[in-house]
Parts: sequence; structure tokens; C-alpha cells
Amino acid sequence: STMENLNTINSALKKVSLVRSATLDTLKFMANTYQSSREVEIEMDPNKSDNYMGELSSLSNVLETRVRELETACTLLYPTLNSINLANTEMIAQDPNYEKTTWYPDMVISYRWLSNTQEYSTLAFQALQTKFSKRNSRYRQRTSNRANYNHNLSNHQIDSFIAQLQRSVDAMSIEVVRPFGVFTVLKIVLDRTLRAIIVLRGLVIEWVLVKSFEENFDKLTSNNLAKISERNPYATNFIDLLQDDTMDIWKPSRYKVFRTITDHCNAAILHFYAPFQMESAIKVFMLWLRSYSTLFSAVCRKCDSRLLNDMPPTWRDFRTNEPYHFECRP
Repeated sequence: STMENLNTINSALKKVSLVRSATLDTLKFMANTYQSSREVEIEMDPNKSDNYMGELSSLSNVLETRVRELETACTLLYPTLNSINLANTEMIAQDPNYEKTTWYPDMVISYRWLSNTQEYSTLAFQALQTKFSKRNSRYRQRTSNRANYNHNLSNHQIDSFIAQLQRSVDAMSIEVVRPFGVFTVLKIVLDRTLRAIIVLRGLVIEWVLVKSFEENFDKLTSNNLAKISERNPYATNFIDLLQDDTMDIWKPSRYKVFRTITDHCNAAILHFYAPFQMESAIKVFMLWLRSYSTLFSAVCRKCDSRLLNDMPPTWRDFRTNEPYHFECRP
């Protein structure tokens, strides 16, 4: 079989020589008989043209015959070497054309989803780091049996804490009053911009009311007590105290801007609430409230304008205290 294969190889090599010879003859004929287009126009002899095409066709047929003989000789050859193990590279030829599959679009979608997940997880981690209440199981086990005395503190402790708080928020005037006996009320004046009252039960913020600088917190009349009970269900716990007090802690501002800020403040006390670290929670809330000193001068960080729907930026971000319109909040 080896001798037969050698004879076949010799025959194939001879066919290669014949193909090369026929190719060379054809190219020489085409090179020697070349004429420019101008010479062809001068010598318009139809006999010459027919002879030229006939000879070229004859040489082409010979070349085609030699090529077929070479193909026939090559089919008689068979490889004597064993197949080479290409390992995993053999699978490359089996990969389909990526344009005919959905792999690439799916990979792009997965990559975007992973990028968004990483971004959101980073933001969530930063937000959780700023929270005061730790929510891991070890901290819960350690504090589950701890009694919460933030709602039952003496007036002296509250007054000393408020005095210390006043020094940290110097731009804000804080006055401590107790018109209801048990509850402590903080009357706040902020840079001739707004007035606010904060009702404390111990160091727990129960209620916040914000009004304009021109408004006050006068006493309620007895005719309005029924209206308060209908408008605000939380007022039912204080109806008996309100009948003898000297302050109205329920009547909202007549301006929509400050009514909106009141809603934001009561949402903020829930956000900053930390049952075992109320001192820190109140400090952060007061610093957040102090950011309203630029209520009518700051521009929205998103739309870069002061007014939107005839309203200034009434929302303050809980982490950065940056001003936003309620519709533009992040």
C-alpha cells in the first residue's frame, strides 16, 4: 500500500507540472498577443480576432483538462499520518455565527443588569451606613432586652440636651415650653424663613408643624376643637389638654408651601427614627430642618430652577440635605 501511495504521489506531482506548464503557455500567449485599444481600432481585421479567440479557447481547454486530471489524482491520495488531537480547539468549528443567535444581545442585557445591580448595591450600602439602627442579628440579640427610656426622661435631662443641641445649630433659635404639662414643645425660628414646633415625648418626636415666619401658634378656640378632631385623628389624644393650653399645635399653615414642608418633616421623623439613639436622631433631624433656611433662595439640584408649579424646592434629601422639588426628588 505504501508503494501504491508513492506511485499516486508521483502521478499527482506530474499532473501539477502539467498544470503549471499549461498555465504558463496560456499566460505567454496572452502577453505576446497584447495590443492597445488604439492599435485594435486601426487594425479592424475580423480574421485576426477569430484566430486569437480560437487559440485562447484551445489553451483554456487544455488548462481545464490538466486541472481535472490533477483533481482526479489527488482523490486517490489518502493520509498516512494519524489524526492530531486538537483537544478543545476542535470545538471552535462548531460555534455558530453570532449574528444568527441571540447570545450577544442576551450578554449585553446581562452586563447592563449586573452593572445596575452593582450600582444599586453600592448606593444601598452607603445608605445603610448612615442609618443609626444596626439591623444584624447580633445587635438585635444584644439590644432586644434593653429597656427604652427615651420617652420617660426628666425635664432637667431634656433641657440640658436641648441646650447642647442649640450650640450645634446656632442658626436656629430653639425655645423650650411645656404648655401641656407632660409633653415638651420646641418652638423654632429659622432665619426669618419659617417657624416650627416640635412636640416631644421624652426625646421621641411625636409631631412637627411648620408655618411661615409671619404666622404664629395661637390658642385654639373651643369652636374649633370638633373641627380638629375631624381633620386630624391624632388630635384625639390631646383634646383634653388642648382645652386648657395656650398653643395650637394642630392648625396647619395657610400657605401650601409650609403645609407641604410639614408633611415632609413628619416623613423625616420616621426616616431618622432610632429607638435606642434618639439623641443622634434628633440632632440629624434638626440639621436636616436647618437646611430649609435657603427655602426661597436655593435652586433645585435636578432641574436647576427655583419654581416648579409655583412651588420652591420643598424637598430636602435625607442623606445630603440638597434641595429638590417634590416632583424632581431622586
